[in-house]
Amino acid sequence: MQLKSRTGLINEPIINVFEYLSDLNNYRELMPAGKISDWKSDVDFCSFKIKDAASISFQKISSDPFNRINMISGDNSPIDFKLAIILSQEEGKTKGHIEFESNVNPFLRMMIEKPLKNLFENMVELIEDKFS
Repeated sequence: MQLKSRTGLINEPIINVFEYLSDLNNYRELMPAGKISDWKSDVDFCSFKIKDAASISFQKISSDPFNRINMISGDNSPIDFKLAIILSQEEGKTKGHIEFESNVNPFLRMMIEKPLKNLFENMVELIEDKFS
């Protein structure tokens, strides 16, 4: 299963957006209000519980400065996945989107595709709002 969020336009230079998104402590601000508990994080790792759902964790594994941040699922995630934030600069502003990839069975895909897509869209919107 592959998901891609819409491309957001952020009114901020790419270096500032990249530095913010490179610190996984900041991702708490990008989660839906009231739906996350048990948040734990450091610069390269975060874990949390989604209300009435599973615990999720992911860790940063690499980055291409100012263009891409690559993450993978952590040990306590119910599925293995890859997550990437892709950035580009255009006229002093930053464009960015989220890409998700996981090998899940069709039944599980039906259950998680819409909530994940909504989460990624919400994250893009919150990033745009953060820098507006």
